Amino acid sequence: MKVGSAMQAFRASLESAEEQLPVEGVLEGGENSLEAGILEVQEAAAPVAETETAIDELTEVAEGLEEIADAVEAAVEDGGLSTGAAEMLTLATESYTRRLGLESAPVASLESFGGASGRLQATRVSLEGLRETVENIWNAIKQQITKWINALRDYYQRVWAAAPKLRKRAEELKAKVDGLEGKSPKEKKVAAGALVKALHIAGKFPSDLGAEMKKVDANVAGLVTDGNKIYLKIAEDVAAAAEKFNVDKAEETGAKAMMDIADSFNSTKSNAIKTQPVSGDDRFGKDQVVVRSDEFPGGKAIFYTVRDGKTANEKAFGSDIIASVAAKVLPVSKKEADLKNAEMEVLDTASMRAVCDAVVSISEKIEGYKRSFEDADKAKAKIVAAGDKLSKTIKSAKELQGDSKAIANGLLKILQTVPRLCSINGDVGVSIGLNVSKAALSAVEKSLGQYGKKED
Repeated sequence: MKVGSAMQAFRASLESAEEQLPVEGVLEGGENSLEAGILEVQEAAAPVAETETAIDELTEVAEGLEEIADAVEAAVEDGGLSTGAAEMLTLATESYTRRLGLESAPVASLESFGGASGRLQATRVSLEGLRETVENIWNAIKQQITKWINALRDYYQRVWAAAPKLRKRAEELKAKVDGLEGKSPKEKKVAAGALVKALHIAGKFPSDLGAEMKKVDANVAGLVTDGNKIYLKIAEDVAAAAEKFNVDKAEETGAKAMMDIADSFNSTKSNAIKTQPVSGDDRFGKDQVVVRSDEFPGGKAIFYTVRDGKTANEKAFGSDIIASVAAKVLPVSKKEADLKNAEMEVLDTASMRAVCDAVVSISEKIEGYKRSFEDADKAKAKIVAAGDKLSKTIKSAKELQGDSKAIANGLLKILQTVPRLCSINGDVGVSIGLNVSKAALSAVEKSLGQYGKKED
């Protein structure tokens, strides 16, 4: 994670109480080149990644402080923390608050823990400080989610401007391939380090790029259609469950809401893409369950992660598990292959046609994803509104204590993190489809340049 992402986001949330309202932005398309369009997509992806990083780090800090607060709450019931335990509390708390740029931990000074009455009071003050800090962090997360929604909208305006250009380029290249009858390539292999890096599988240029692109097409189809519907259903279930929460029967209705949400996650199975378990990869924490897709051209795969239920915080009532669900496109291997001097085999006409056909199909699916994304956008707005409503309820309900408040906060945490799931499969599918397609068409163009004059 980028150092300082959480600190910047947290400070910004404290310095400004202004709501960052979602904006409707439509990119006016011009007659720009495909390359310019792809560049705009890449530039628009940066703010999306930055806000995701900030949300991830803020969530990690909030969950860490929540677990500390739970331990302090238990200590209050036992008469308070000893001086030694208070020292450990300060060190543990500072390990998180330093990441927010806070100069001191939001806990009582060590001197305050002397004597039985002082110890209890200092422990209560520390608990209050921790809870307040966690609340401020979740407010910061809320602001980052709004920024992320806006950034994602801007990103997709550029994606939909680039996709038709990608399809047109594929159609134009296929027409050129159709004019190669009777011609043969001057060379069987050409130097193409950058292209091999962009399209390699397990460090080698695909032996049948056309077949690999058909697989990409099939995976994109699964991700932007069935895969996206899965999380849209979960979002609807989460919003419906939140509506059932009644502050007067907080523990009962809150527990029922959490059970309904858990049932939705457990009963909704996605067959969007085939996955396989990942173990021993130190890029992921030991408390994470990880699976990934097959390797795509470019040496990357989709990695899905979720917190292992065995390490979950009991006081979070399952919310920390649901909030941890994520999907990212990452290199399959931690060690980058040295491909700068690599060669690619010049594609034959059948392979070039297959690549162009696959890219046309992928482009059409990306263009068609607009309706699904709009549905996801509406679901995000619905979840955010439900989270705002619950947040106000929790703040105004003084009677919420103990497990009742923990359940309510757990439900709020889910509402604040689920918006990112609404288009999670579509987002990774579009990213892979667009990037791999552009590289594959470049391979077709490079191959076309190797075909000479028509043979007698």
